Amino acid sequence: MTAAFLSPKLAVLLAGGLVYLAVRRTYPERSQHVIAALLLSAVLRDLAYAVLGLYPLLVIGDIGLLLGLAYWLRAAGGRGGLWFRPGIGYLLLVLGVVLLEVTTPGVPRMVYLVPLVGAVAGLIGWFYDAVSDSVENARIIGEARAPVCLGVFYGQAALAVLGHHSAIAQLVIYPLFYLIPVVVLLRYFELGRQRSIEQMRATRLENESLFAFMRRVAGSFGDRVELESTLNVILASAMEDTAADGGSVWLLDGSSQTLSVRAVEGVFPPPHEVPEAVKKKAQTFESYLRSLSIRVGETAIGQAVQDRVAIYVADTTADPRFRANSDRDDLLFISSFVALPLVIGERVRGVLALVKRRPGIRFSERDFEHLRTFADYAALTIELVATYLELLEKREVERELAVAASIQRQMVPERLPGSARAEFSAYALAARGVGGDYYDVFELDERRVAAIVCDVAGKGVPAALVMVMVRTAIRLIASAERDSGETLGLMNEALAQQMEVGHYATIGFFIYDSDKQVLQYSNAAHHPVLVYHRDRDELLEYDTEGLPVGIERGVQYPTREISVMSDDLVVMYTDGLTEARNNRGEQFEARRVFDTVARSARAGSFGGAADRGVAGNEAPGPACAQDIRDALRDELTRFVGGARQHDDQTVLVMRVR
Repeated sequence: MTAAFLSPKLAVLLAGGLVYLAVRRTYPERSQHVIAALLLSAVLRDLAYAVLGLYPLLVIGDIGLLLGLAYWLRAAGGRGGLWFRPGIGYLLLVLGVVLLEVTTPGVPRMVYLVPLVGAVAGLIGWFYDAVSDSVENARIIGEARAPVCLGVFYGQAALAVLGHHSAIAQLVIYPLFYLIPVVVLLRYFELGRQRSIEQMRATRLENESLFAFMRRVAGSFGDRVELESTLNVILASAMEDTAADGGSVWLLDGSSQTLSVRAVEGVFPPPHEVPEAVKKKAQTFESYLRSLSIRVGETAIGQAVQDRVAIYVADTTADPRFRANSDRDDLLFISSFVALPLVIGERVRGVLALVKRRPGIRFSERDFEHLRTFADYAALTIELVATYLELLEKREVERELAVAASIQRQMVPERLPGSARAEFSAYALAARGVGGDYYDVFELDERRVAAIVCDVAGKGVPAALVMVMVRTAIRLIASAERDSGETLGLMNEALAQQMEVGHYATIGFFIYDSDKQVLQYSNAAHHPVLVYHRDRDELLEYDTEGLPVGIERGVQYPTREISVMSDDLVVMYTDGLTEARNNRGEQFEARRVFDTVARSARAGSFGGAADRGVAGNEAPGPACAQDIRDALRDELTRFVGGARQHDDQTVLVMRVR
């Protein structure tokens, strides 16, 4: 081969190389190395033919270049596999040509045209078989098929007619072969540039839609912030961005692990079998959905929460999860489906689900990717609104507790009555600012005094209002003419008519008659009363049967009379003492209450002796009511340490004078 034959090839090679370097610099892509390898292979082929002058080198080189070009185009289209068998076939062809040349000199050129034509046809078919699920890659394959296949076909046909050694072949056709990969590379670069522009435009539109969504959320906040209105804005924005036919937002109940609908837009068919009555009208879907609960893991919606993975079903007809939605003539038909879990950190708030219902109209991959980004913003928005509402609710609760605490402070007597008949002391400690405990001491006449300790079910304002009812009832009903049992019975009749279900109170109640030195005691499911008999040095529990007041009308409360003497002690308390826990989870229990009262009663009081005028006597006298109260409080404080308590603690102590 002369220099005249090489010069046009080198000129085209130089131009192609410069184009390759320019493309490579502005749009780097690893697969572009294949183009450089192809150009280099073409140069080596022509140099080898120029030196050796063997016609088979041109045939083998042409087939190899076609194989490399087809492989690169399939790889660029996302189908880079299946190269092993063509590669083995090519190596066998090379080996066969070598053996033929060695064993049979002067082989006619027509013999080589057969494998050349077969290889060209096979490679063109192999390349046309390349398909792609990606829209962009499909465009690359489609754009490349025409220049590659037509150029190769016409070029090889011309070579078959004119011959590889002819001047036209060497000066025109072979240099044009150099241009085929360069043209494909340029088209590939142009498509990539267009794709980048489209991606930038799509990103800009997505950003604009997200900013519009944020503005709509902010605009929905009027005088009040409501979660439902925020969910409606989120759903409407998602549907507008994707042209969805229906959508819904499901929030997760963590305790029951169920999902329930909190927002619905358009027509959203339930993704499972429904009663026939629901299928008749699309308007019934929303009411049916709002009454529906889906467990985590059930249907595609529950699966999105369980796996914490977005679900994209482009065509639901091929998905067994949507068998109930596959009939195109049915109102339940769903063409395409997307479910996106609303995740913040490790917490799943719920699911955003969208559907398209018209046959053949589906969500695109771009829709899905946009929705995944949108779902992140939506989850963050829901979290912020929910947290804000929780803080507002907490503030409301705090205000409620302040009101309840004020009510409670007004009900508890500031000073307990004291006289020559008896002395009283008490303390009450609320676990959370407002307690469900109540105590009171009041005189019935000159010789009778009544005392009550009450534990109301519940906390906050409702419990405080029940306390008001108890205090009002006991003050109205208690009298010197009624014993303790009759008083509790009348209280129960009055409260059972007024209190709602779940509101009740346990009560310990006694009336002390100082002339008779008798204690009338009745119990409404409260702890037994403790009485320390000083003359016998004995602490005893006294109890009676009875239901809590406010549960059932017609309950009878027995009265038990207990004889007491001077310096005897009477103690009533609530279960906040017995159920108090320390850091090890141990309870204080009734036995510790009993032991503490007994020990402090026996220890006596220096103040008690001085109070009775025993001057100069350092021996302790009988324990006073305050001694017992302080002993219980101090022992309880030592026991619980710094452990947080969950129930109120109340103690009421009377010492008979």
